[in-house]
Order: sequence, then C-alpha cells, then structure tokens
Amino acid sequence: MLVALWWHLWVQLALRVLSYARVRALLSRFERAKAAHADTDTMRRILVGNDRATRLMPGSACLQRALVGHVLLARQGIASEVRIGARLAAPAGAHSPGARAFDAHAWLELPSGERFSGGVAPSEFAVLTPHPR
Repeated sequence: MLVALWWHLWVQLALRVLSYARVRALLSRFERAKAAHADTDTMRRILVGNDRATRLMPGSACLQRALVGHVLLARQGIASEVRIGARLAAPAGAHSPGARAFDAHAWLELPSGERFSGGVAPSEFAVLTPHPR
C-alpha cells in the first residue's frame, strides 16, 4: 500500500500542474510488457491496495484512482485501460425545468470486461474516449 500511496501523491501533484496527456505519457514510461497470463491474486492485491490508498489520500478523485491502478497493474505486466465517461443528471434541487448537470467519471477496465470504479456504476456513463496511449 505504501507504493500505491506514493503513486497517488505523484499523480495528484502531476494532474495539478500538467495536462492529462502529459501525465499519461510520463506514466507510460513505467509500464512493463504485458504478461501472457495475469495472476489473479496479484491483481486483487494491487487493486485493494489502490482502493485503500485512495481513501487515505485527501482530495483524491476517480481519475487519480484509475491512473494509479493502471500504472500499478502495468508495472506487473497486467493489462488494463482507463475509461473516462460522462452523463447528464438532474441536479438535486434544480429550479429550472429540464435543468441538467454534467457528471464525469473515470474507471479501470480489464480485458475481461471487469470494471473497477470505486463504487460508482460505470454503466451509467457513456464512454467518451479510450485511454490514450
């Protein structure tokens, strides 16, 4: 979990001063070749550690969680993709009929289709774009 905390700190600071594309390019330098078979225990350990680190980091958001999860998995040769999606939702207490709020979310998706989203249902969001390489 200490490794996950370090990555959360790094990503949080980088997202504040750099563009998303630049942060993604820097993170890609830490990826390893994809393993032929992903070890399920290793994957679960990484994702649980990432979730715990996310809860301990003040101000962490879904994009940070997804990016850190992606780089931690990639460092072990486990393939994943960061997905970013959006939805229109009626805000609580909307005064104007038909008023809609824009909501965005980022999550991690494995080749198996399994999604890790921090408790938010990714199916409620339209995917805007796959994670850029």
